Amino acid sequence: MTSPRRWAAVVVVASALVLLAILGTRANETPEINRAACCDESPLVLVARVNIPAGTTAQEAAGSLELQKISRSAIELGALGSVEDIKGVTLEPIFFGQQITIDLFGCTEAKWARGECGGGYNNR
Repeated sequence: MTSPRRWAAVVVVASALVLLAILGTRANETPEINRAACCDESPLVLVARVNIPAGTTAQEAAGSLELQKISRSAIELGALGSVEDIKGVTLEPIFFGQQITIDLFGCTEAKWARGECGGGYNNR
């Protein structure tokens, strides 16, 4: 007659073998991850090429912006990666080399009061 400890050991070993077999087959089914696409350590971020005064339209400012690779740890909260993401006017001066963030563009208080701004704008 077999002891309960021996049965427990057999069950543990058998369970481990089944688990390894399942994980081994699942590993072959898992698609490869494109590290360059998903985990790029330096994504492109919009940066000012020159100083841009407050009140500059998004369309005018777009010509003064460029995409630069910025390390993930240095990217500011709300940084943008496309000029298509900006609208309105610059709400404050933007300086050479400054990352372009969503809160730098919007609708001025005066235009907001006159009802000249639609939805999707920051306002000041």
